[in-house]
Amino acid sequence: MLSYCGFLFAWLFPPGLYTEYIREPDLLFMDPQTLLFYTVCVGAFLVGVRFSRLFGALPSATSQPQAFAHNPLSYLLVPLFVATLYCFMSLIVLGGQINLVALLASQHGDAIKTAGQAGQLEQTWGRAMPALTGVLWWSLSRATQLQLKGTAKRIFYLSFFIGAGVGILTCVATVDRTNLTPIILGLFIVHLYRKTHMTKTHVTRLVLTSALAATIVVGLFLLLSFLRGALVLRLLVTSLLGYSIVSYNRMAALLGGTMHYAYEGRGVYLSRYLLQDGKLNTVLHLGSTFGWPDPFGLWQTEFSSTMAAGLNPSFIWSGAFGYIYSDIGWCTPLYLYFLGLLVGYLWSSFTLGKTAGLVLYPWMAFCILVWFSTNFVFSTTFVQLCEFALALHVYDRLLLRRVRLDSGTTDSPRLAAGLGTTGFVGGNF
Repeated sequence: MLSYCGFLFAWLFPPGLYTEYIREPDLLFMDPQTLLFYTVCVGAFLVGVRFSRLFGALPSATSQPQAFAHNPLSYLLVPLFVATLYCFMSLIVLGGQINLVALLASQHGDAIKTAGQAGQLEQTWGRAMPALTGVLWWSLSRATQLQLKGTAKRIFYLSFFIGAGVGILTCVATVDRTNLTPIILGLFIVHLYRKTHMTKTHVTRLVLTSALAATIVVGLFLLLSFLRGALVLRLLVTSLLGYSIVSYNRMAALLGGTMHYAYEGRGVYLSRYLLQDGKLNTVLHLGSTFGWPDPFGLWQTEFSSTMAAGLNPSFIWSGAFGYIYSDIGWCTPLYLYFLGLLVGYLWSSFTLGKTAGLVLYPWMAFCILVWFSTNFVFSTTFVQLCEFALALHVYDRLLLRRVRLDSGTTDSPRLAAGLGTTGFVGGNF
């Protein structure tokens, strides 16, 4: 609903003010076809979420998953320390290849961004940020279930904030919004769930927390825009609009037929992972079979496609639904129905405290909140998060016992004797 309200804001945004800032015609303003398309897509997604309840259970309001570990603090700190160190070391290696400080100080962050798009930075830190992001989401949820107290709680949160700080610093140093935003929004989603579902809290506090999270996201976004060369307030506002509501104007152009992507209809916009994974392409030869370019070449064609449509080529996103539409047209709602099934299932896993849900649902929720951007959902980051979720699942199976306070059984006789009327929530992935 938040994403849909964001679309309605863009749909009703004053066209004169839009053209003044973005320097292009407003094709979206009160366009009935775009409104119908977006509404049907959101509706199909929600139907999928609803039907996902046939495949997964949700905990009752009085039955919340808890966890038990022999040494809770060590159990949490080991993955957190490894992921934080991995990300920190990759940043050091990256700093040895590119003079990050000099480029950022001179507001030439675009050079770092271009190097990242060209794949020059991928080998050094491509997996570090997804690893740290997934571990941060997982550890924050597990810490709540383990109910840490006293010194152990303080040590964990100190380590947690150090890890989050390293992740944010890495994203700022590499001028990378696509990894910065998931960390913040994902942690906010986990925190919000803890506050609304596991403890009593006031609506005012939730509103203030939400406003604070939004302020942090916007503030960091503007900081990255400043590092990329935006010096005055007008450029900062233009950048903020350009990476949000402007995407829907490109979606309207795609629906109206005035804009076409160079490789539309070939499936390349449905999942960037298939294009970005070099080893997979070496084995399956997907690029040559479907006529796909390399990732950097595809990225460059989006600028020329936007310019050919008479739109400002500084901003190329067409929203998640726009990219999907460019490949499968009005079958997009059907695609989103099946996506809703997956998201609903991961939400169920998240609420039950299963490892896959703790790592993957925040990513899905982030993708929903940024439907205005690009089609992130099945990107390389998602595949990497799946790999880390599997590793954490094995780790959990070895060291963790999850319990629920309304049953009469548990997966451990010793644990049952110690906890009394408890039950196993579920150890499957």
